[in-house]
Amino acid sequence: MIDEYREVRAALGNTLKEVVEAGDEPGIAADVVLKAATAARPKLRYEAGALANRLRILRRFAPGSLVDAGVRKDLQLDARVALQ
Repeated sequence: MIDEYREVRAALGNTLKEVVEAGDEPGIAADVVLKAATAARPKLRYEAGALANRLRILRRFAPGSLVDAGVRKDLQLDARVALQ
C-alpha cells in the first residue's frame, strides 16, 4: 500500500466502522434476501433497512451528483482528501 494514503485509509476505516456499528441488524438484510429468494417474480433490486429506502427515494428525485455529494459528505470523504 502507498504510504501517502495511510492517514486517509485509517480515517476512512474509522468512519466505515462507525457506519457499520450504527447500521441495521443483520436480520433485516436476511429477511430481504429470503423474500427475494422465494419470490415467484423477484425484483432486480431490494432495499434493506430504513436508510436504504430513504436513499432509494432520494435517488429517484435528486440529481445523481447531489446524492453522491451527500454520501461523500456523510462519509467525510472530501475532508479526508483535504488532510493530505
